[in-house]
Amino acid sequence: MKKNSREDVARQGFLALMSGKAEVVGGGAATRHTALKHRFMPETLTAARHARQARPRS
Repeated sequence: MKKNSREDVARQGFLALMSGKAEVVGGGAATRHTALKHRFMPETLTAARHARQARPRS
């Protein structure tokens, strides 16, 4: 999975802060899609998915 550019995420956060938004999901469309899915998934499924993705790869 490709990581989001730090500069893009920082820019998105800064622009959200300056426009008065309380929350923002920085990153690309895939990141926003995942965040939206996780709002409606049970915590156990979200935690299991995160554990699989966070596992070190060699």
